[in-house]
Amino acid sequence: MGDKFTLRVKEDSEIGKALSALQDNPLTDEQLKEVGGKARTHWLIRQFPHWFENVSIKNVHGDRSAPLEMDYQDLQPVVVDVAGDLHVPGGEISKSNGDVKEANALRWPDAPPLIEEMENFDKPRWFELMKSVVKHGRHIALEGPPGVGKDTAVQQLAAQEGKTLVTIGGDAGFRRRDLVGTAHISNGSSRFEVGEYVAAAVNGWWVLLTEVNAADPDALMYINAQLAPPHVVTIQGRAYPVHPDFRIFVSYNHGLIGTKPLPQSFKDRYFSVKVPFFTEAGLRKRLKSMGWNYRPEFEMGNSVVIQFGIAMWEAHLRGQMRYQITTRRLSDALMLMSLGYPAKEALKKAVISAIDSPVEAKAAGTVLDKVLRLAEFDRS
Repeated sequence: MGDKFTLRVKEDSEIGKALSALQDNPLTDEQLKEVGGKARTHWLIRQFPHWFENVSIKNVHGDRSAPLEMDYQDLQPVVVDVAGDLHVPGGEISKSNGDVKEANALRWPDAPPLIEEMENFDKPRWFELMKSVVKHGRHIALEGPPGVGKDTAVQQLAAQEGKTLVTIGGDAGFRRRDLVGTAHISNGSSRFEVGEYVAAAVNGWWVLLTEVNAADPDALMYINAQLAPPHVVTIQGRAYPVHPDFRIFVSYNHGLIGTKPLPQSFKDRYFSVKVPFFTEAGLRKRLKSMGWNYRPEFEMGNSVVIQFGIAMWEAHLRGQMRYQITTRRLSDALMLMSLGYPAKEALKKAVISAIDSPVEAKAAGTVLDKVLRLAEFDRS
């Protein structure tokens, strides 16, 4: 058919021996009969539906010399103890030990599309360090405040390296089953939908797991198993080898409400990159990249927004508030300013009114008043 497909073959079976012999192509009928007990390659292919549930043969028309049309479904990767790949006309056959029927009950997800590179991506200072460490086979943990470009940097590294990237949100309640997959029953038959994380581990894709410190312990323990010998993932009682190209990037914010400290045993399996909040110049550049339409006549208001953002983060570091300022809120304030709101009113509506805690909202108001007094002092 011209397409590629994958079949699971028992290595010590008659069909396994016959396919091994086909690697020495061309084979005579006598050679094939000697290793497989049958005399025709044509006959061999016609037996596929008897050996595999995911293959059917069509349009034979009783003519033993006519070309065969083969249909297939539910492609599977190979399992542990792979002997090698064999190539036959019309497809690819992978050999492995194990029960074929059980393997065919797994349904593997397609690879997500490759990410395109951003035209104006501004590499953070730690980008090249992350890139070098990943090339040396390490996994990465990015710890830092929200909105500073942790996830964007991983996505752009995957784009530059041409790697398939699976992004998984480690929100509250995220458990092992979200990584492995779930079982489904339909029309009297069951199948197991393999999770994207497991598919990434087996196929050598990259994984970005955001807010990993909100995940449940069983999820963290499962991830640990892929990063230590024997480096396998288990699905439905079967072990699959972790691909050597597999990489995990975890990002998290240790102060985010609803999260918990990560176990040291988990953190030790990653190269840690501390991602700082923006400098004044960096924050200005980031807000511009988010669509901020810079207008010189608003320079004083622009500076107030930037100084407020820096001051709010410093107040968080000093323990004055748990709330963490984000570039999204500051960008909203700039939008309101473009609609005619003064900087003070814009920041109150876009930032302070969104803080749930009355005590922290009041503290943020104090920060704003201080920034405005300093701005007035500088102008005078």
